[in-house]
Amino acid sequence: MKFIIIWSTPTVKIVSRFLSAAAAIVALHAASAAAAPIVIQDQMDSASTYHSADYSAYSSANFADRAAGGKHWGDELYDPGHRFDTTSMTINRNAAAGSITFTLHTMFNGNDEGAKYADLFLDITTPNTPDSYGYAIALGSQTKAVGFYSVSSASTSNDVWGGQGSYVYGGFSQFKTTSADYDPALALAVPVRLDAGTVVGGTSVAVTRSDVGGGFFDVDVVLQGVDLGLFDSFDLLWGTGDCGNDTIWGTTLAGGTTTAPVDAPPALWLMGFGLFAMAGFARRRQRAFAP
Repeated sequence: MKFIIIWSTPTVKIVSRFLSAAAAIVALHAASAAAAPIVIQDQMDSASTYHSADYSAYSSANFADRAAGGKHWGDELYDPGHRFDTTSMTINRNAAAGSITFTLHTMFNGNDEGAKYADLFLDITTPNTPDSYGYAIALGSQTKAVGFYSVSSASTSNDVWGGQGSYVYGGFSQFKTTSADYDPALALAVPVRLDAGTVVGGTSVAVTRSDVGGGFFDVDVVLQGVDLGLFDSFDLLWGTGDCGNDTIWGTTLAGGTTTAPVDAPPALWLMGFGLFAMAGFARRRQRAFAP
């Protein structure tokens, strides 16, 4: 016995409406998931350093002092009126435009006692490990013009400030004791200045700064014309100033998110929604033709 399903015009309209609604929900869900920014919070301490040596007197006088790895650590090195605090980095990817934006939320104004904004360093080779950095974005405050570079050589805050005898600076960085990555033996020399490198072809960088109140600035670094595949998994490090007085580091997972990607609505959920919608249309049609 064969069954023949006859699709009446009202039925076709109902199914068409269901499919359109389902497609719209999937598209909206996917768009909202893709548009979600990645926010990296500060989880690093800086070591007070003077002539490349630990300088505990400064750290105990200016921030909560903690000895680890033979150095004295704290979130930020500062004197009143000279703040370097960087609390977060936000990453926004725009696949359609082929761009990625890094927003650096900081109290550092970009010029203090000779310290300038540090360049931004990235590692796509060994993500989730604070070690080498194969790429850098020059912000234009150091020796290289604003741009996206593969790194040939770079200077650390020790290299830049070690010979200036009248200043204390953040020569090393360490994870906070509250971080899952805390390692009491770690003393990470912080790269802050790109010295030599090759511009990545076809890319452009724009850097802007805005005063957002409360003593904070947002430094927006927009990288365009880049292969976003480079940024599926990567580390990001910013020493804030070339003195490294407040370091922020973070990593992303594959797909450009710090959490598991959100799946589109499952098929059964869509089917249930469709049945519900079709039932509703059918009830409305019955009421419309009821005597």
